Amino acid sequence: MAETAPPKDGVRALLITQNITGVFDAIDEALEPWIRELLALVDRHSPDFIALHLQEMGGSDWQGRGMEGAAPFTAAIHKALPAFWSTGVLCNPDTTRSFSALGSMYLVRSAALPRVQLWHFGDAEQPASFRALADLPAPLLDEPCLPAHFCRHERFPQDFFPDFPNWSRKGYLVTRWQLGGEQLDLVNVHLFHDDSNLTALKRTESETQSIYATRRGAALRHTLREVVAEHPSTPPRPSLFVFGDFNFRLDLPAVVTHLCGAHGLARAQLHEPQAGALKLASADREADGTAEALCGDEEVVLEVGTKRFAIARPWELFADYPLARSFDRELNQYTNGSAALPLLELPSTFKPTYMHVRNTDEGKNKAHAPPSRAAGGRKNASDSEVDAAFLSFGRKRCPSWCDRVLMDAEGWNLVERSPVPPTYDAIEQGSAVICDHNKVFLAFCVS
Repeated sequence: MAETAPPKDGVRALLITQNITGVFDAIDEALEPWIRELLALVDRHSPDFIALHLQEMGGSDWQGRGMEGAAPFTAAIHKALPAFWSTGVLCNPDTTRSFSALGSMYLVRSAALPRVQLWHFGDAEQPASFRALADLPAPLLDEPCLPAHFCRHERFPQDFFPDFPNWSRKGYLVTRWQLGGEQLDLVNVHLFHDDSNLTALKRTESETQSIYATRRGAALRHTLREVVAEHPSTPPRPSLFVFGDFNFRLDLPAVVTHLCGAHGLARAQLHEPQAGALKLASADREADGTAEALCGDEEVVLEVGTKRFAIARPWELFADYPLARSFDRELNQYTNGSAALPLLELPSTFKPTYMHVRNTDEGKNKAHAPPSRAAGGRKNASDSEVDAAFLSFGRKRCPSWCDRVLMDAEGWNLVERSPVPPTYDAIEQGSAVICDHNKVFLAFCVS
């Protein structure tokens, strides 16, 4: 079916999120392929408005190198997309204070400038209102900073994540836009990670989720309250889009039970961190008679430790998309009717977005390659691509859908009214891994 042409006054929007620590860690080699990937996505969807929500700006050595990679990063994007007006990177470059490593960048096609406006939150001298982009500098920022009039930013309070009492660089950053006749709040968020697989496995009888998921929930609800508090007192209320690295993880007890049975889960929950990684074999699954073994006798099914979660045959779990997503339960607490502000997600079929490793990194289990579907046992091109995607999963964390584009009911209705079919997908890095997170995007048209 041919794609429906958007109305002439419609605005094609492309919302993108990615944790890009890998780009900043190896910017000389990773920036060029990252830009190529971005350009291919832009060429495919021809957006008028691009929202780039980035996490872990500065890379893993942000305390030592700060934001020195931000200038070449920004320059490369501007060079690649010369037909777009740009905000530049909205980011706090001061790594000594409230640094959250969040970076948001917004680009508007020159021809669409009359149809896009940016919200000015107001101050003692100027009332809050939308500002025409033609009246603002291009780019808005010459170097990374946080223009207080045009965005809201917060690093989460330290007591939200007490395991790291000295520093946490997680937080949120919000801007407001008018695309055509619609108002949108765009929230870049980075929530807390699972610091220990063994801790994430533990539950009391009354707990339905890990302590990490509970802390993420507190931070996300705090974010939503703060964003809604900035809404205008009179209608219309902006549609809300929250996209970033939520660090949502699969329900690890359920995954371990599926792979290794209740006996394997019990062993893992009792395992002490100082003992190193625990190897769970097919015999653990057979012990409680829950199902037949996945592998031959005594073949290791899973290794689990504080920072070790190595599934011997990950494709047997993740190639079955409905099965794998059945363990993806953390979002449920925000989608049900009891949530103060329910968040919704479009249906998706992409693979877990985290974690992926480079070809040279530990984690490739080539001895256990997926069986070829091609005749005669020889792999064809598509088989090789699938194999590379599964073999790129890291073995430090359980693969999961950390990166999302979520929206409130108004945002959902806005996407549903899109005159072109919306696309919600991820860019699979395959064998050319430059980041441990894949890029996730939502493309739609605001009429």
